[in-house]
Amino acid sequence: MLPVHDNPDPALIRRTRRNDRDAFLILVRRYAHCARALVEARIPGSSEVDEHTALAFARIHKTLFVVHELDWFHLFVMRTTSAHLDASGLAPTEPGPAAPEWLTRLSLAQREALLFVEHADPPAPFPTIEFLGISAETLEARLQRAADVRARCSEQGGGELPPGPAPDFADRLCARVDELLGPRRKVVARRRFPEMPLPLSFALAVGIAALLVAILFQRPTDARRQTVFEPTRLTGERELVRGVSIEVAKDTLATRIGYKRVRLDRGEVVIHDAGNAPVEVEIGDRMFRSGHGRFRLSSRNGTYTVEALEGRGSLRRADETADTRDLVWVDGKESWQQH
Repeated sequence: MLPVHDNPDPALIRRTRRNDRDAFLILVRRYAHCARALVEARIPGSSEVDEHTALAFARIHKTLFVVHELDWFHLFVMRTTSAHLDASGLAPTEPGPAAPEWLTRLSLAQREALLFVEHADPPAPFPTIEFLGISAETLEARLQRAADVRARCSEQGGGELPPGPAPDFADRLCARVDELLGPRRKVVARRRFPEMPLPLSFALAVGIAALLVAILFQRPTDARRQTVFEPTRLTGERELVRGVSIEVAKDTLATRIGYKRVRLDRGEVVIHDAGNAPVEVEIGDRMFRSGHGRFRLSSRNGTYTVEALEGRGSLRRADETADTRDLVWVDGKESWQQH
């Protein structure tokens, strides 16, 4: 179904959400006969049809905030009314003791089609097929089935429909729903802001756009610039990063040149890696990367040694611009001389 031109439902729903009770009662009046026909199809002939219709509208009011497609409010009425009937324990397959015998031979879908046409079609704001979500051919087939059963029962002295809604049904329903919803709350007035002159609106839009461009493309100030890492000489034993520590031997020149990078110029260091953040060590023309374990690295008189005491690390050329970056796994001892 396409949105209906001049459909008042969206405006009435918005007013209802602002605590306008009168707007909701207009919706109740618009769909009163439709909801009643759905209830009557579930319990035909029962004296509780009108009361369950009122309870269904009270539930609709309570859950109205979940309606997103305002033009299809009539479908929300149908779904919520059915949900109320299910929650009340009114089974679709059991019409109830007050139902005429011939109506019990019809399915719920056939009873809905029949009672919509007989008791709700003239007052309904939309055709019956829109409420039931079926095609015109399906509606005709269900009505024909109901007519056939009714004709056979009429020959045996039955086939009468339960009485339809009273002439003042809509008025009594609105009064009952108003009672179920309790005391009225204050209507929330909708704020209306004065319209801004067009030249001022244009100037404001240009100003906001220029401000956004300035924010996006501004250069960082000295206070926000990234601080350059200051190299520090390492001595003794200390933690480099969480779970990774280094032992620096005496007379060793080892410099921390990055958050997770060390340069070994001479002497010996031992790395304990018990975490998940490996460190790198520049040693000669190679770059060592630790793994989980313990590693001894030494630089003496142009001879460089990497020994894996526990675990395994990796070794590659330190020149980042080199064409070859062959990786060597170190799980024993590797020694080389720098040419």
